Amino acid sequence: MKRYISFKKCLAAGITASLLVGLLAGVGFTAKEWPTRAIRIICPWAAGGGTDRISRKIAEVGKKYLGVPIIVENRTGGTGAVGHTYGAKAKPDGYVVTHATFELVSAPAMGLVKITYKDFEPVIRLNVDPDAISVRADAPWKTLDDLIKEAEEKPGVITIANSGPGTCWHIGACRFQDAAGVKFVHVPFDGAFQEIQALMGGHVAAISCSPAEVAPYIESGDLRCLTVLAEERTYLLPDVPTAKELGYPAMLGGTWRGLAVPKGTPKEIVDKLVDGFTKAWNDPEFQDFMKKQGFGLAYLGPEEWGKFLESEHSAVGAVLKAVGLAR
Repeated sequence: MKRYISFKKCLAAGITASLLVGLLAGVGFTAKEWPTRAIRIICPWAAGGGTDRISRKIAEVGKKYLGVPIIVENRTGGTGAVGHTYGAKAKPDGYVVTHATFELVSAPAMGLVKITYKDFEPVIRLNVDPDAISVRADAPWKTLDDLIKEAEEKPGVITIANSGPGTCWHIGACRFQDAAGVKFVHVPFDGAFQEIQALMGGHVAAISCSPAEVAPYIESGDLRCLTVLAEERTYLLPDVPTAKELGYPAMLGGTWRGLAVPKGTPKEIVDKLVDGFTKAWNDPEFQDFMKKQGFGLAYLGPEEWGKFLESEHSAVGAVLKAVGLAR
């Protein structure tokens, strides 16, 4: 009986070992041959919006380099929470890529979602649309220094519009005032278009929104952009200096987008995604699309993209806490 039991145990152990070897071989084979089927890009925002349009273009161009169809799937709701959460909890096999947006760092701080950037492996950053601080063309402030000087003399008097509490343009304006050491009155609106109309009508003194949104009004001579809160000048407003150029290196703000996969995705698969989507990002078709659409091009590889997410998580969280929106 003992010999029989020992034989059964050995047989079971042998079968288990064989299965384990087979499974491991299968994993190695899968990673080596990956991808073998369509990849999905999860877009946390509705069809037709900026993130959706970028998702569809990078998918269209990316299939040339990854060799399989790339499908965009819109999972909306909860200020990006639904899509980001779905992407974070997806199987870490590389077939679900999340189009991560600014709300990946703002929503967790406001208690709108439990996942954070730490639940993802960064692939590449695609885009940054910096914050632009603009005033009416007939405003008394000709330069950023003019506006800041008056804000110093009259704290809590000058109004600056944003697109709603906790949005990227609200946080950008807050980062702007904190770096300058001044105090504005922040006035929320339902989007940049309403901000611009309020400024044109003389209801607010300044606005915080993207260069693409104010560029037509600057070209027409109705508005004046004092600065963009970015590391480099934007091609949309090439004559407008960055805050960094003007001596305010801490002033950064705006929105951004990039690609990420669930934590635990094998490095070999992440590397293939990085290679394929980097080639797609550099493809003239994608570059031309981004410029024609008015989107800022701002590539980062996985390591720098990861550091950027960590930095934004900290900085945005601090701003939201300071204005009472963090939970």
